[in-house]
Amino acid sequence: MSYLVSVVVPTKNRYKYLKYLIKLIDNFQLPELELVIQDNSDDNAEMLDYLKGFDNPCIKYFYSSDKLTMSGNAERGIMNASGEYVCYIGDDDGVCRNIVSCVRWMKEKELKVAVSGAAWFVWGGKIRIYHVKSRMIEILNSEKKRKELARKGMVLNKTMPNIYQSIVERQLLIDLYKKHGTLFPSVPPDIAGSLVMSYAVKEYASFNFPVIIIGSSAMTGGGVVKRGGVLPLEDVPFISQKDIEIWDKRVPPLWCGNYAWLNSAIKTLEFLNHQELIKDIDFEYGLAGAIVHRPKKKELWRLSFKFARRKVYFCFILTLRFINYWIEKISFNIGFNTKNSFGKKDIIEAETFFIENYNGPSFQ
Repeated sequence: MSYLVSVVVPTKNRYKYLKYLIKLIDNFQLPELELVIQDNSDDNAEMLDYLKGFDNPCIKYFYSSDKLTMSGNAERGIMNASGEYVCYIGDDDGVCRNIVSCVRWMKEKELKVAVSGAAWFVWGGKIRIYHVKSRMIEILNSEKKRKELARKGMVLNKTMPNIYQSIVERQLLIDLYKKHGTLFPSVPPDIAGSLVMSYAVKEYASFNFPVIIIGSSAMTGGGVVKRGGVLPLEDVPFISQKDIEIWDKRVPPLWCGNYAWLNSAIKTLEFLNHQELIKDIDFEYGLAGAIVHRPKKKELWRLSFKFARRKVYFCFILTLRFINYWIEKISFNIGFNTKNSFGKKDIIEAETFFIENYNGPSFQ
């Protein structure tokens, strides 16, 4: 069987979300769409039993009991895919049924990468569609976005080219794996894969309408969010001892989103031999972000100020980021930039909402 696109889902001990995603893909009944589940759970008996209820050859299940990093499990899933394009997502994420028509358009235009950050779903009921620009599809420049990422302290956004939560030509991924021996030179894999991809393609597409559903749950961030969002490095279950030992000295040795992105970006750029971008990273911007998103964590205040090299500038950026954060939060909640909905309990209901409120091209 030949597939146009493979949705690849690495998972570990998170069947609560995965079951809904499997049912979502099965409901589509799209013969061009393959679902590849790469399971590294401690015990997979529950999933084996659940899969007996599906008679769909498009659902492929792979299991490994080996101790794997988050990146290692993702790479196995990608290599087990057989579609012409790959969409690697988390088990609490989703895709919309229009993904096949979007990929057909990519293939026609000979585009190797596309991103889509218009659709968000918070498990527990909240839906958000970002209002789009006049152009439903934009062609973006990787170098320009990469430099912008450095100026923003390596705070990753959904307009960057990426491997995670993106659509990528499978042959490109295979070629990159052969070249580097890995797709994700550091953890977390989202920013590592983003930087790898930004050097692999000059241009890529951005779909400014729902295609990939960005999910957020208690298990987001490998379960770190559920444990408060901040952990000592030694307590992070999906990184290796080597990752801890080589943690960059310019970044606080504590796991939270902004610190992890800074460290991973530096290590990835060193791996790719593109150290020239490191000097352009606004560390203070990234350090301030850690506080803005978790202001009640006193340790983040202490460490961010300690590691900031330009103290006065850091205080200025921190103030500015707090102001911008609340402006954005207010505008989102009252619908200036988004369309919100509540009461959607799972990814299946979320996808139906996105399609019913779809505002994008038909590709017909």
